[in-house]
Amino acid sequence: QQIIILRLRKAYGFRNLAVRGAEVRLRIQRLEHTFYCLLYKRVQI
Repeated sequence: QQIIILRLRKAYGFRNLAVRGAEVRLRIQRLEHTFYCLLYKRVQI
């Protein structure tokens, strides 16, 4: 019985890590996007 609980807990932990990784990637993409937009505007001006 306990082995199943441990396995579930491990799987849940991995899923949480995957979700966090995706969030971090999205944040980095947004930062890059805003950075490139700023650069683009500077080049235009």
